[in-house]
Amino acid sequence: MGNDNKYAIAYGNPVDGFYFVGSFDSQADASLYAESEGTTDWWVIELQKPADLFSEE
Repeated sequence: MGNDNKYAIAYGNPVDGFYFVGSFDSQADASLYAESEGTTDWWVIELQKPADLFSEE
């Protein structure tokens, strides 16, 4: 089974606040987009479906 999760970019910092851009199909796509924006305060985050957070393993 493949990874069907999506990714987003978190911009900002705790003092000035955060904002999120996405979704992207891969971490690589999100990184490329963030790098093209020319800012340094960003992280790629993985978005999970709510059901994935509460499923038993």
